[in-house]
Amino acid sequence: MKAKKLLTLLFVVFLTVVFACSCSSESEKEKKFEHPKVKALDFTLPDVDGNNVNLKEKYTKKPVLLYFWATWCPHCRKAPAKLKELLSEYGSDKLMILGVNVGSGDSLERVKRYRDKNKIPYTILYDKGSKVTRSYNVRGIPLFILIDTDGYIVYFSHEVPKKLDRFLKKG
Repeated sequence: MKAKKLLTLLFVVFLTVVFACSCSSESEKEKKFEHPKVKALDFTLPDVDGNNVNLKEKYTKKPVLLYFWATWCPHCRKAPAKLKELLSEYGSDKLMILGVNVGSGDSLERVKRYRDKNKIPYTILYDKGSKVTRSYNVRGIPLFILIDTDGYIVYFSHEVPKKLDRFLKKG
């Protein structure tokens, strides 16, 4: 079991390096994830209200967009408006957004105030200790990871995806 977790972690690290080293033109920023299919690592984190949220339980019902962020990140401040647009376009019945606060440098109280001040309509999870953030090998925020209903990562980028349809088509 420990070997399987290590192998999965190494594969996620490999994919992160591949993405970080690849150069993309403007037209290729939203290129479909064309690497070998990788299953998303399951986790359970509390939301800012103390309710436990399990990733696998969510993506089996609808695609999930993980958004790794922090209140102190200047680039993260632009994302909520774009994510609200995605929710408006696709509806909460077709897409779930889980904003994973990376925990580093943010208190739970600060994250709650940020959520309330910015009227965030999606679920905010608090990764105290950054365990999930480390398991996904997050290097730089914001980071967006789209997971399809089969649990596979189909989008991985520091940019908010503009159109999700091409990433969610089966086949």
